[in-house]
Amino acid sequence: MAKAWMPFYMNDYLADTVLLPLDHHGAYLLLMSYYWNNANAPANAEDLHMICRCRNDAERYAVDNVVKKFFKSDGQRLFNSRLDKELIKAEIISEKRSAAANAKHAKYANAPANAPVNSVILQTQSQSQSQSQSQSQSEKKESKSSRFTPPSLEEVTAYCLERSNGVDPVKWINHYTSNGWKVGKNKMVDWKAAVRTWEETKEKKHESKFASTDRTRKAGYRIDVGG
Repeated sequence: MAKAWMPFYMNDYLADTVLLPLDHHGAYLLLMSYYWNNANAPANAEDLHMICRCRNDAERYAVDNVVKKFFKSDGQRLFNSRLDKELIKAEIISEKRSAAANAKHAKYANAPANAPVNSVILQTQSQSQSQSQSQSQSEKKESKSSRFTPPSLEEVTAYCLERSNGVDPVKWINHYTSNGWKVGKNKMVDWKAAVRTWEETKEKKHESKFASTDRTRKAGYRIDVGG
């Protein structure tokens, strides 16, 4: 489904495109718009030319140049790291707004249809206070500890920088967003612990690679002193 809006940071865009010719700007904006609605774009040149409504070789040349400068390809799809970050941020904001709207709807769902607004509010507040008073301290602590809110990209980025662990925050958030914020088969409880686990896994892979390289280097310098 097409998204109703896309963030556009004018100063960043102008700084990145200061040397672009006029026709390249049109190609870049059309590609960004397509990417925003689809979370990626095809790597096939003919498809990209169609997306940008190319009518001649000059326009096709502009599209090809923009792709080389601002996108990466895995052979099948194009990717743009800045747009990926903004898509993740937009999804998190949307989920929070949706949760808030659902909570508000549930709050008034049982109220009589013809009840005055003030009466509904007072009734809801009274019920909430009664439930709060009857709930034990241990239940409150358990409820608080069981809730989990996915971190923002800024939080993950700041934590990775603080630990200097080399973990890619965008890749990390993409992974857990795609699997429903689960660690194995269980729902995530502590996202910082999950980051540290990635950090340890990354270090083990690096150590294994270093050890393999060292063995290969030593084998290459082995000297035959026989005969």
